[in-house]
Amino acid sequence: MRMRGGVLLSFLMLLLSFQGALAADAYEERRVKAGVKFFQAMLAADLDIGSKGGDDGALLLLVVYKGDRVGAENISWQLNISGEGQTPTSIRKIPIHVEVTNDMTFRQYAARKVAGVYIGENLGREDLAPVIGFGVEKGIVVFSPFAGHVENGVLGGISVEAYVLPFVNMKMLSNSGVRLKPFFMGVVKRYE
Repeated sequence: MRMRGGVLLSFLMLLLSFQGALAADAYEERRVKAGVKFFQAMLAADLDIGSKGGDDGALLLLVVYKGDRVGAENISWQLNISGEGQTPTSIRKIPIHVEVTNDMTFRQYAARKVAGVYIGENLGREDLAPVIGFGVEKGIVVFSPFAGHVENGVLGGISVEAYVLPFVNMKMLSNSGVRLKPFFMGVVKRYE
C-alpha cells in the first residue's frame, strides 16, 4: 500500500508540473498573440514608416526564430491577415510582406529595406544581441512579446500588469533613431 501511495504522489506531482508547463505555454501564447497587435500599432506609430518600403512599395517585416519554425509561420500568418474578414494587413495603408528567418546574421537582408522585426520565440540574451544590433543598424522597430526582452535591449514589447500596454526601451528607441508618434508614446510604459 505504501508503494501505491508513493507512485500516486509521484504521478500527482508530475501532473501538476505538466499543468504548470501548459499554463506557462498558454501564457506565452497569449503574449505572442497580443504582441502581434501591439507590433502593428508600434509600426503604425513610426513617423518614418512611409520611407521604409521596398522597391515594390511594401513593408518587409521579419519574424525571427531559432528553432520553432511552425510558431514563426503562425505569427507570420497572424501579421498578414487582419480582422474577421481575413483581409490582408497593411500598415497605414502600405501593404506588408512577412518573411520568417532563423539567420541571426541577417546577411540576406543587408541590402534590402526592412521595416520591422518581430521576435517569434523566447530567445536568450546571446541570441537577442544580433537581432537588436540589426534593428539599430537599420533604424527599425524590433519587437518582442516575451518578458524580459525589453529590459535586455529590445526596442518594443508588451507590459502585462493591471493593463496590457506597449513597452518601450527608451535607450534603444534613441539608439535606433526610430521616431514614434507622440500620442503613441503617451500610452506606453517606458523602460529607462
